[in-house]
Amino acid sequence: MKMNIVWQEMKKIVSLKKLLYLAGFYVLYFLLFLKPYVRSSVSSYHWEADLLRSFIEEYGTELTPEEFQELKSRKPEYEYDEIDQYIASTQDFTELGIHNFQDFADAYGKGKVSMEEDDRLWRMLYDAVPEGGVSKKMQSLLIYQMWNQYMETYEKETAGGTMYYEDLNQDQLKRIEERGQGEVYGLAPNGVVYNNFEVLRFVGAFMALGMLFMTMPYMVWENRSRMPSLQYSFQKGRSCYGCRLAAVLLSCGLIAVLVAAVYARIAVANRVTEFWDCSISAYSTAFISWFPWTVGQYTVFHLLIAAAFSTGLSLMLFTVTHYLDSYVTAIAWALSAVVGAVFFCGFRLCAFGEIARGKWPVPLAGATVL
Repeated sequence: MKMNIVWQEMKKIVSLKKLLYLAGFYVLYFLLFLKPYVRSSVSSYHWEADLLRSFIEEYGTELTPEEFQELKSRKPEYEYDEIDQYIASTQDFTELGIHNFQDFADAYGKGKVSMEEDDRLWRMLYDAVPEGGVSKKMQSLLIYQMWNQYMETYEKETAGGTMYYEDLNQDQLKRIEERGQGEVYGLAPNGVVYNNFEVLRFVGAFMALGMLFMTMPYMVWENRSRMPSLQYSFQKGRSCYGCRLAAVLLSCGLIAVLVAAVYARIAVANRVTEFWDCSISAYSTAFISWFPWTVGQYTVFHLLIAAAFSTGLSLMLFTVTHYLDSYVTAIAWALSAVVGAVFFCGFRLCAFGEIARGKWPVPLAGATVL
């Protein structure tokens, strides 16, 4: 009997109409916040992922010192071609100290040329080189630089300590030492890891907003019908409160599952799942966590903490709106919950567990609010 009541209450909370509204809001939310982090086009993001994936297919998820030496011996050399020859023979480039494409690609960043000069030289190069030649050259240069970066970083990070953090306390140093026993040899692309942090930030915030959106109008509508007052005048009717509470919990769980499914689709497109079993504290990620997590474990814990915090806020909102029959008053209460959800899931939770931050505050905050 009670399960039937819970089911009927759930249908009021997660109605088809509200699900359609939430889907429409997600489309807008995706276009405004998530779309820039969905890496569907060919770019350096995928070139880096391809490079690390090729290492994993050959050596596994960890690169031992012996394997590194073998890999290092196969590091590609910079290839000079007709583009480099054109630059070396053109006065507009050489008078600025630019003698090859690698010099040119770094010239603006190193302050050798102004923005106007950089634009002019790029136009000259595109006019002088066959179509598609510059793009291919840029791709080969970026891959060459990635090789150099990963080789140099491996040697520095596996030598002991870390170059990513300074002024570490004893607990942090102990964690660095623990990481050096194996996690540091992991292979995970820096771009994939940090892009995933941003996606999780916005997905967590959307999860909280979705739960609050479903919960807020629920009891206000019930109170406006005056049914709760009538029900609570009988002992049997007072048990409906527990059924409503269970319905809110189950509805929040449903929203969490739906949002996690949306995240999973993005994670596949962003190739996060290809590095699911790689250490998130690898030498290549510039991120060291307090815990020996893989990329997949970190992601799951992030979503669980976001779900716990969001569910806790929704239960608080349910408790408050249980006594309200005005949507205006309910919205005023909901706004404070929205601010809390965006602050925690969108900022505090992002890249949680890093050794530069506290070890327990974020997980405990999620558990406490629930």
